[in-house]
Order: sequence, then structure tokens, then C-alpha cells
Amino acid sequence: MNHHSKFLFVLTAVLGLMSAVNAYSQTAQMPFQSGEKAQIIIHYKWGKKADIGTVNLSLDEKTEAGRKPYFYMRADISTYKFWDTFFKVRDTYESKFYSSDLTPFYAYRNVSEGDYWAKNKYTWSNGGKTLRAIVDKKTRPHRDTTFTEPVVIRDLFNVIFTCRGLDVKKMMSGKVAKYAVAVDKDLLDVRLKYVGRETKKIGELGTFKTIKLAVSVADLHKGSSDAPSGNRFSLSTDAVSEAPADDNVFHGEGKIFIWLTDDDNHLPLYFTAPVKIGSINGRVASCSGLKYPLSSKVE
Repeated sequence: MNHHSKFLFVLTAVLGLMSAVNAYSQTAQMPFQSGEKAQIIIHYKWGKKADIGTVNLSLDEKTEAGRKPYFYMRADISTYKFWDTFFKVRDTYESKFYSSDLTPFYAYRNVSEGDYWAKNKYTWSNGGKTLRAIVDKKTRPHRDTTFTEPVVIRDLFNVIFTCRGLDVKKMMSGKVAKYAVAVDKDLLDVRLKYVGRETKKIGELGTFKTIKLAVSVADLHKGSSDAPSGNRFSLSTDAVSEAPADDNVFHGEGKIFIWLTDDDNHLPLYFTAPVKIGSINGRVASCSGLKYPLSSKVE
């Protein structure tokens, strides 16, 4: 996985990547609803520490002729004006997935980061198991690739909402959540493991009871035939399985952690992870339209 793909994954991990098998059978079970909004502040540390930008996210349910009801998710990522001088970011992400089972059918990404730009268009068929990925980048020729997997392939923001149905009891017993996730032209092996419960202060938002998860990210197929058995990512994605023998996939060089509200919302409140230079974290600054009360807040 290239550094830019890793950065994109980490940036969106602020919103959470957590899953459970068949977590949803009907809309009433989902821990979110149409009208939910959140603003996340991105913080960068490279010796000094600074808030550098925001992610503004919204979720709305839509209906249109000839299509089942679906959720439309939009995220706008931007650096503050001061940081624009050093590295200006203006990214837009869109994701559409059916309300009934969260199967994705469309995603779009328009990225402008410094002098780099990229545009992705994803469309799905075969119940979400076949993905056509059209990828244009400044540094690479046009690519039109089709992936087919035995399970649903998810884009980053589809995973955000799919995974908020995390079965905490399964995770506490040592189970590991696994997904196949598309980023650019690549498919990633994403795994999550329960670490514990913590009381954590989240900026000016307050102090919350949280669930802490560790995240590992690797290429889905690259090197899988040669890797030692303890490190292999042999996926049955959208599944929960036993933890791998080698826990370094979770606590090795790339330590990525996410904290969720320990209530019915499972709202991702905070994340921290390394990037190529320094480390990055994100915290929720404000939220509205939540389906359930934030009962995890203690002060």
C-alpha cells in the first residue's frame, strides 16, 4: 500500500472502521439516522502540535424513481487558511448505499492536496461483490479496473456506517472484525480488534466512556502466498473471526486506534495514527441528529 493510500485511510479512520456479521437486518437496528451531521478536527504532530483542518460529514436518506431508498453520505475535508500556504487540502467524498442492508452502489472522490489531485468513481454490481473502479491521478495514467470478491467490497465511508453496528460482546471475547475496502485502485485488508474501555476527554466536547479499538491495514492480496502463516491476511471479509496468532498486525509499526462512544450510537469520537512524517489524530468537535442520546458522556 502506498503512502498516499495509507494517509487517506488514516484520515477517514477518524470516523471509525468497525464491523459485525449481518449487523443490520432492518433500518430500525442501525445506530444512526438520516440527518446525522458531525464535524471532526484534524490534528497533526511532527515535533510541534497543531489543529490543521476539519472534516464535515452529513448523512441523508434519499428516494428516487426506479431505485430502493438509499443513504447519501458526503464528507468535505479542508485545511485551515493558515495551513493552506503549506499544504492546501480540499477533498470531497460521496458514498451511496441502500438503506435496507447498506450495500454500496456508488462512490465518488475528488481530491486536491497541494499540487496533487485525484478523482475516483466507483460503481457496484453483483450485490456489491463486483466493483468497477475508474481512477484518475496527476501522477498516473487513467485506470479502469474491475474487482470481484466473494464478499461485499466497501468504500471507506460505506464502512464507516456499516461498521457502527459493532457487536462489542463478540469483540471482547477476542473476535476480530475483517473487511475488504477499496481505496483508489487498491483493495485493502482492514482488521479491528477490541482493546478495552476507557474514560477519555475529547477536546471541548467533554469526557466520555469509550470503547477502544486497534486497526490494522494491509494490501488484500499482495504477498499473501508467501507471508508466514502468523502474519497472513486470509480474509473472510464482513466476518468476525479469531485473532491472528501474531498480534503485531495490530501493535506493530503502524499503531492506529479508534475510540467509540460506549452507548447505542457507537459514534467514533477520536482516532490516532502514524503517517509518513509524524502522527495525525482527529476528534469530534460537534455532532447533531444522532439517533440516540449521548449517554456515554460523563461531564
